[in-house]
Amino acid sequence: MNSRVLEFALGEKGDTIIQRASSSIQRSGVSSALFYTARNMQYRLKHPKHGLTFPLASTVLFYDDASDTYGVDEVNMRLDLPKRPILKKISDAELEIYDRQLYELVMALQASIQAVGWKRFIMLSDPRLTGRTTYHFKEGHLNQPSVASLKLVSPFLADPDYRLSWEDWKSLKNGFIWYWQADGMLLKVRYSPGIRTENSDTPLFDNLNVILQTTNSLSGASHPNEATRAKYATTLAGALLLRIKAEEQARALGLPILESYQDPTMVTGVPVPSMESVAKAEALKQAQTAPPEPVLRKAAGELCPQSGWWFTPAQVNSRRYFQQGTPFPAIGDSNFGTTFWQWSPDQSNPTL
Repeated sequence: MNSRVLEFALGEKGDTIIQRASSSIQRSGVSSALFYTARNMQYRLKHPKHGLTFPLASTVLFYDDASDTYGVDEVNMRLDLPKRPILKKISDAELEIYDRQLYELVMALQASIQAVGWKRFIMLSDPRLTGRTTYHFKEGHLNQPSVASLKLVSPFLADPDYRLSWEDWKSLKNGFIWYWQADGMLLKVRYSPGIRTENSDTPLFDNLNVILQTTNSLSGASHPNEATRAKYATTLAGALLLRIKAEEQARALGLPILESYQDPTMVTGVPVPSMESVAKAEALKQAQTAPPEPVLRKAAGELCPQSGWWFTPAQVNSRRYFQQGTPFPAIGDSNFGTTFWQWSPDQSNPTL
């Protein structure tokens, strides 16, 4: 194996990986948590179907809990970027060359992930937006509503299946996050651009990070037990309600929704409810907790505010139909004083 390539699968024990590696890996730890650091390496994910080799990384960190047998459950890479120019000395042409190289690096990474069958993953609390509108661009580049028009839990979450054009890349206002999932694994790519301040003596501090972890980590525990799974299950409906609300806003703005996207089961043993079932349950809950309708009560002489059946306690069998705008009559020889008419809970027509 190339000494600059580090290959292993999630679930392998950290110490076993060290023994097999042909280059130095630093081992450290706190209590039973073990941390491994490899520098100037390419990490190769070992997997029969979804394996891939990532670009060269300045650091590759991976984690293993020595108190269990699960092995490595997270790999964190900080990828090497093209040589960063010094802003104070840089020309527009040099900056464009750098940006172009960075763009091609990110696009190649995207293509390699897609080529081995990783599928887009959308957080439950995020709307299922699709395409170009999921990115933040500088004013004037995308003159239409976009994800920036919504207030979201994950404001930088972008569609990883959309291929940014070179013009798109040059017009990015912020970074973005891509999520994919495959076979119990979650893959996160985050691009964070540095601030391009003129007359600075510092190089550009763009960052491109990749995190690979088990999908069970979404429960808050890499290896959830019955208690952590049950706790995670209670959060799903609330997250989906946030999505439903955000998608209502998105549709009102004319943003495209990926209706075909179905939420996969990510945490072992915890199925995700459908959006339809969550929406129905919330509607039922709202109906059950809604305050009772106020009793409509009008004095004789006042105008009927709503057409329908009314009655007065001042007279037996007084239920009558009044048209809106008709004055209510007084009942003579009544011991009730002023006659008050009330909206009848029975609005059905009388039977013959």
